[in-house]
Amino acid sequence: MVQEAVEQQLHWILRVKRKVDVGIDAEIEIINKNRKATGLLISAQIKCGKSYFRERNKRSFVFRGELTHLRYWLDHSLPVIVILCNPESGNCHWTEVTAGSMTILEAGWKMEVPRANRLDRDAKWQLERVAQRSQLLDDLINLAVYRWLNEKYSGRIQIASMFEMPRDYHWYSHLTRIDGTMVMVHHIYDRYGRFDPDELQEALSYKPYNERQCGATKLILCLVSSSRSAFRFQEPFARALPDDPDVEIVRLLQDGGSFIYEITEDDELVDGYDGCVPLTFGRKLLE
Repeated sequence: MVQEAVEQQLHWILRVKRKVDVGIDAEIEIINKNRKATGLLISAQIKCGKSYFRERNKRSFVFRGELTHLRYWLDHSLPVIVILCNPESGNCHWTEVTAGSMTILEAGWKMEVPRANRLDRDAKWQLERVAQRSQLLDDLINLAVYRWLNEKYSGRIQIASMFEMPRDYHWYSHLTRIDGTMVMVHHIYDRYGRFDPDELQEALSYKPYNERQCGATKLILCLVSSSRSAFRFQEPFARALPDDPDVEIVRLLQDGGSFIYEITEDDELVDGYDGCVPLTFGRKLLE
């Protein structure tokens, strides 16, 4: 069913993986309008059967999976889509696997596969965008944090390499000078729907070393996620958060690549800054 849709509807190439793989059944290669292979690839997990269409709502089918597969898909070098095939209707429905598209559960996770997302010629432009999307996630997050720093501390901040970076400054994302004071900046990105307490502890462990290298004592630690539910911290992560006046924890919601919104203590999204004062318009994190 998927091969027919890819080859007859999209006029692209489907390469089925014959050997056992961890959650990847096939690769789709985009063919351009001149009938030339582009090298743009999408990995696909394919599920077929009536059971995958039993749980539904008005707009979507609900797909559930194991955390092992989720970690593999999110860490994959190619974008990954899940395709659900309905043997009764003959339709294939798809959605991209992203950290923001799923809900983490006690055991496993779930995400919605929109009924409108049929694997046919109308999906071509959406799938092309998926294939073209940059997979350099760390670079996108780094750019987003960079933009946020410049917006919040406009006219008051310098970011290395605007000034010389100490040669042995290690691990952290940025080194800044805010109002003349050296400040370290680092980000932790939630990749699996939850923040990892081990990653938090590792980030904090570099603070004393970097203090000695650059003379800064303050660290701005940014917690970045595209999943709003991730900011309902799990107990192990909440316990690991530091009680240190020299460590400022900032929650940042990623929304659309390199754009992020700071979240206030009252769970409101910051839309801009007046000086350094956040401007909010009543948009809540978990509405």
